[in-house]
Amino acid sequence: MGQQQILFLILTVCILGIVISVGIITEQKKTVPISRTHIIEELGVIAQKAQGFYRSPSETGGGGGSFLGLTAIPNGIRKLTPNPTTPHADYFLAKTNSGSYVRLIAIGFEPGINPNLPISVAMLIWADSSAVSILN
Repeated sequence: MGQQQILFLILTVCILGIVISVGIITEQKKTVPISRTHIIEELGVIAQKAQGFYRSPSETGGGGGSFLGLTAIPNGIRKLTPNPTTPHADYFLAKTNSGSYVRLIAIGFEPGINPNLPISVAMLIWADSSAVSILN
């Protein structure tokens, strides 16, 4: 092979490598919003269960007008979902001293806005509404 052919082959391999790298990075950036959307949907389902807990009488295992029965220990989240881990994230209840709201945290399995940290989303849940905060 001539020297020009070897240089052409090396140049082709380099360009191909760059194209593949850009494609991988672009694909990863597309999956973050999709994964975050799934996490927010799952948070919404758990929020509805938390609001049902709030409205249920304490005699039947509900909150009786309070979220205080939903604690940060594993038993608290298990009152809302038997498995707090999905293919998209792990779900936790944050400690609150108020019975008027509960805070639900989701830690995803993919990198978030900061690629060194996983996707993380928080949701504040009240008796009749909820609010989402994207942490990463």
